Amino acid sequence: VRGTCGAWSAVSGTIVKDFDPPVTRFGRGHRGIKVDVGAGAPIRATQAGVIRFVGSVAGTPWVSVQDRK
Repeated sequence: VRGTCGAWSAVSGTIVKDFDPPVTRFGRGHRGIKVDVGAGAPIRATQAGVIRFVGSVAGTPWVSVQDRK
């Protein structure tokens, strides 16, 4: 899938929330994309990065990868 910001996602699924940059560095915004996929779906990195978090937030499973730019 491809977000409206032009980035390719690391999974196949439906984008349910796109990138929404904050106005200021620590302001509100969505710094990634949210993709709806089935349980057990493979996740592939689109570039080199480091997994920073895997777990549940408010009952929703999350995987957060920081790129190495």
